[in-house]
Amino acid sequence: MPGRHSMAKYCAAISRLLTHPLDGAFLDIARLRHTVHRDGVEFSAPVRRVD
Repeated sequence: MPGRHSMAKYCAAISRLLTHPLDGAFLDIARLRHTVHRDGVEFSAPVRRVD
């Protein structure tokens, strides 16, 4: 997401990541990772299987 980091941008990133349905798995947002780039911030989170 381009631009400076803010709480609104953080919440928008989480909502975008959570909208993708996963069969037998879930997005572990407790381990959300931020990678700062020159032109914005990249958000990623691991996918965990439901046992």
